[in-house]
Amino acid sequence: MKHILMVEDDADTRSWFSLVLQKAFGEVKIIEAASIEQAENRVDRQHFNLAIVDIYLPDGRGIDFIQRIKPARPGLFCVVVTAFDDSADIFAALKAGADGYLLKDMEP
Repeated sequence: MKHILMVEDDADTRSWFSLVLQKAFGEVKIIEAASIEQAENRVDRQHFNLAIVDIYLPDGRGIDFIQRIKPARPGLFCVVVTAFDDSADIFAALKAGADGYLLKDMEP
């Protein structure tokens, strides 16, 4: 079974992404985090195959979280999500180690 960490502060967006991820990957275990602090605690306790990380979180930027965890977990596939098609943020995320990005307003 694949384990996915979803780092997103908005509950409705987490629910929507959970449905999209289950449709895309089938049987997966999704662990949610609403902040960077929660995400760091979960990464310390469990192995994940994929992390879906919002760029803007209440306690910091998801880009910084990715930059910290990628060296320690090089096999973790990280995808940033954002509501804005801002090339500066997307480029910064990819430079920090993100493997890809998704826009929140995309079709499932």
